[in-house]
Parts: sequence; C-alpha cells; structure tokens
Amino acid sequence: MANFFRRRGFAAMAMSLGGLLIVGCGKEAADSPLTEAQKAQQSAAELAENTEESLEAIGEKLESVEQQIDALKKERDELQTHLDERDKRIEDLEQKLASEKDARTDAEMRVARQMKEKASLEKELAQEKEARAKAEKATAEKADTEPAPPEESSSEPEQGGDE
Repeated sequence: MANFFRRRGFAAMAMSLGGLLIVGCGKEAADSPLTEAQKAQQSAAELAENTEESLEAIGEKLESVEQQIDALKKERDELQTHLDERDKRIEDLEQKLASEKDARTDAEMRVARQMKEKASLEKELAQEKEARAKAEKATAEKADTEPAPPEESSSEPEQGGDE
C-alpha cells in the first residue's frame, strides 16, 4: 500500500491538503486583513492607473501648449521682422524727407537770391532808362537852345574808336 501512495503522489497530495487545511482554518481570521490588503492594493493599482492616465493627459496638454508657444514665438518673430522692416522704411522715408526739405530750402534760397538779383537788375535798368531819358531830354533842350554847329568838311578823317 505504501507503493500505492508513493505512485499516486500521496505526499504531494497530503501537502496540498495540509495547505488547504491551514488556509481553511485561518480563513476567517485572514479574510479581513487580506481583503483590506487586496483593497489597498487594488486602490493603489487604480490610483497608479489614474495617475498614469492623468500624466499622459498632462503630457498631451503640455505638448499642445508647447506647440502653441512655438506657434506664438514664430508669429512674434514674423511680427518683429515686419516691425523692423516698417521701422527701416520709416527711417528711410524720414531721411528722404529731410533731404527733400534741405533741397527745397536750398531751392528757396536760390530763388530768393535770384529775385533779389532780378530786383537789383530791374532797379539798375530803371535808373539807366531814367538817366538816358534825362540825357536825351537834356540833349534835346540843348539842341533847341544852341545854334547848330557848322559841319566840318569831310576832307579831314574822322577819328574813330581806335583812340
């Protein structure tokens, strides 16, 4: 009979039954702490899972925010480039305006000088006309009051402007 039990693995079965008996006896006492431990373990697993899901969601939101930040930085850079170009155009236009103002001032000064010169020349012309008119009047009066001088013979050569 010993061979029977040996062949059938009685020892293994006895050990299994013994384990069941031990577990069965302490089941009531072990149920409460084991169940609470299982609940705690389950809660910890759920918490870990929720935490992992939350971290994944936070990671996705973080990536989204980083993409938005990158897009905003790119937009800011484009706007800054646009502002720099506009400032450069404004500076160029201000320089052009200043040079045109200088050119206009120079032109106005030339016109003023030319107007003064014209007025001076007109005054000289008027004085010359007045002097000529007086000279003609004086010559006419002198010719009226004086007898005509006798004309000299044409045998004498006239003295020209070669003097």
